[in-house]
Amino acid sequence: MNSPRRADSPVWPGGPSLNGPHAVGAFSLCPQLHAFAHELHLRPIVQKPAPAIGTLVHAGLAYYYAAGLAQRPEWFVYADGFEAIRVLGEATPEYRDTALNVFAAYLERYRDDTWHPVLVEHQFVVQFAHGPYSARTDLLAFDRATGEYVLVDHKILRSLSDSIPGKYATDRQMLTGLAISRACGYNVSRVVINAGTREMPYPNFRRYDIPINAEAFARLGADTAYYIEAMARVRAAYPDPLNRPRNWDACLNRAYGECEFYSLCTGRNNWHDFHVPAEYLHGRKAQGT
Repeated sequence: MNSPRRADSPVWPGGPSLNGPHAVGAFSLCPQLHAFAHELHLRPIVQKPAPAIGTLVHAGLAYYYAAGLAQRPEWFVYADGFEAIRVLGEATPEYRDTALNVFAAYLERYRDDTWHPVLVEHQFVVQFAHGPYSARTDLLAFDRATGEYVLVDHKILRSLSDSIPGKYATDRQMLTGLAISRACGYNVSRVVINAGTREMPYPNFRRYDIPINAEAFARLGADTAYYIEAMARVRAAYPDPLNRPRNWDACLNRAYGECEFYSLCTGRNNWHDFHVPAEYLHGRKAQGT
């Protein structure tokens, strides 16, 4: 998700992800989509309700679980999750209020939770031949009830469905988070989608164990190396990020509607509809990474 910030406050550690599953997924759909979103870091000025609310709830959950760590992270700049949501959502009161409602309902639903936080919003990084690759984990927890490490990804969805476990069984983010956390010494035995809805006034919640596909997991390293090499090759052949190959078939065939950059590629809209978030202007972009 995008890293919400107020001024230059380090709300998330280390800035945006270096180069991870979302970047690879974007490139696999369309090299120009990857350039817009992950090299130029363009974001729509008018954000859709779903990702805006989801980002705010993620911030609240990050603070809730980070408060349970032995040492609070350097990005812990607000009193708690409620303050984080209120401050970060002050420009969009309707999204802020929905996010506060979902967050409060979550705390009530899981007030007797057995998950003990181990890592919160932690960025694992590994090196490939053509550059770094990373995965930021929403939460790595130790389940006191079962004695297991659990890798958790928070999702705020329109509705809950029994199809969710199968949908994420080969998800690149799920596979990468599991592989990197294990490689870094955590014996993770469960991957869980911690799902909630943004319904008013009563959100619903459910936790889904993801049946990680063994074949997809076994191929993850080779597949990831292929895409990182392909990204480097395309950047070398097309150094201008405004002039990358376009996969027009992917413009409209998307689960959440047309590609957010479709208007740019077709000349329907202009650059004034997009901006570069502060964390990229003052963080990794300024550092040249």
